Amino acid sequence: VFLEHGVDGVKIEVFETEIVSLLSENGIEICVDLIYPFLQQRDPQKSVVKMLADYVGIALNHQRHGAALLVFTMAPEEIAQLATEQLKIPAIGVGSGRYTDGQVLIAPEMLGMSKTALYYNRPYDTLDYFTLLYLPSRSLKTSFLAYWSGSA
Repeated sequence: VFLEHGVDGVKIEVFETEIVSLLSENGIEICVDLIYPFLQQRDPQKSVVKMLADYVGIALNHQRHGAALLVFTMAPEEIAQLATEQLKIPAIGVGSGRYTDGQVLIAPEMLGMSKTALYYNRPYDTLDYFTLLYLPSRSLKTSFLAYWSGSA
């Protein structure tokens, strides 16, 4: 289906590599998001050392199976750093410290629009209803209002 519609790349959130191999072998670039809390939930009794080895191993395994880019979401800084240092592909961090190849900041979180306060987020402003009224684009204003009201 992807190839039929001209897809060049996809972002997926998986720990298993079979889908990564399949897509890569068919010429589709893959960005794999390794969401650290999901890994923790798989076996909460694991030691920190075992968790570190597993996370780095999973990252390297995805690279071997054809991932073009990895995203580390909410991984401890030390784990993201160790994995980034061992990878040949770029690693982007979302709340995973300063030692990845790049960082992603989520606009609604930066603007104080997130419904939850995440530990890694530094809000730069609080975008309130009255600020939204002055947005120049009607579609942007409508989108933000829908998001904020929970109807998006």
